[in-house]
Amino acid sequence: MIVSEVEASSDEKYFERNPRRRFRFRLRDGGVWLVHHRHRDGEPNAFVRLLVPAARPVLPNNDRALAEIWFRTIFRGWPANERRLAARRALTR
Repeated sequence: MIVSEVEASSDEKYFERNPRRRFRFRLRDGGVWLVHHRHRDGEPNAFVRLLVPAARPVLPNNDRALAEIWFRTIFRGWPANERRLAARRALTR
């Protein structure tokens, strides 16, 4: 699925208004976009998106929970403790 210019702009503006946030979600027909804002000093912003199919999505709006959902979705084969550790690390970068 392709991210529209409007959606990409919305993500960028969201993270500009919320500079401490690293994750957000956006509802879309057929699922939820999880957006991971990756920013490191001296490097351009990167927005990595993941479409999660969900019939009736109910997601918490906090970075810790969204990071855990992100890593649980991407790395399903990883042990739970490793996914939680990766999520915590993502929040400190």
